[in-house]
Amino acid sequence: MAPSPQPKPACNTGVHEDSRFHLAAILVAVLVVVASSCSPSGDSPSDVVIRHRDTSVIIRSPDCKGLLEECGGVQITFPVYVGGDEEAIEAINKRIEAFFVDQLGYGEDDAGPAPSIREAAEMLMEEYETTLADFPYLNQVWIVQGTAVPLTIDSIICTEAEVFAYLGGAHPNTTVIFDLARAKDGKPVDIATLASDFDSFLRAAEAAFRHTVGMDPDDGDYASQGFWFKDNVFALPENVGVSSDSIILHYNSFEIAPYSMGTVRCTLPRSILTSPL
Repeated sequence: MAPSPQPKPACNTGVHEDSRFHLAAILVAVLVVVASSCSPSGDSPSDVVIRHRDTSVIIRSPDCKGLLEECGGVQITFPVYVGGDEEAIEAINKRIEAFFVDQLGYGEDDAGPAPSIREAAEMLMEEYETTLADFPYLNQVWIVQGTAVPLTIDSIICTEAEVFAYLGGAHPNTTVIFDLARAKDGKPVDIATLASDFDSFLRAAEAAFRHTVGMDPDDGDYASQGFWFKDNVFALPENVGVSSDSIILHYNSFEIAPYSMGTVRCTLPRSILTSPL
């Protein structure tokens, strides 16, 4: 906004006071019209803004004063989306919450609806305390640490969620998922539907995979490299994510190889998806 004009000495400017008033009024009217023409109309999808707020659930083992890793507990941070179509956003939020609840071991069953993340975390720590009471010499600390972050919010909403969990046993487990959904209805999206030429996309994905794991383009024997692809034929992972500029292929532990080989993650440019998002 332009600063208010400062008082000036009286003089003959050649412009009558009423004229200056009318000119100012016309200028304001023009600015209002310009501003209105630049704003999205109420019928345009561009005026629907989807946002998120980060929410954290932290449940420590009783009397835990140190790090979570030292005395056990649950710490999960995840986005809660707001705006857009209410039912669509609710569906996305529910899937993200369900993932974490399932990783805590309390997914939905025949007994009734699944608990919230906080309720599941509290139940897990109660179970942990009961286990310690029954086995006082048990040298184990139960830990569940999880995060979820939005990778893109446009016509596609993609959220990456990851959980590191150790609940006893030989080793901890890390699991990554992508929730890939259409913003307009919240329904999950199959990456195959976003590629106008899926065969070309699959070939590009295989080339990216081979480059990531260090396989020669001519080496078709995945089994000899320790991979478990069915019939020794490359396949996309269970989880494929989309960011603003990339497609992310993430193979979790045990998905295509032994735990000792870890996870495999590779990327392709998002521009390879020629279908409109």
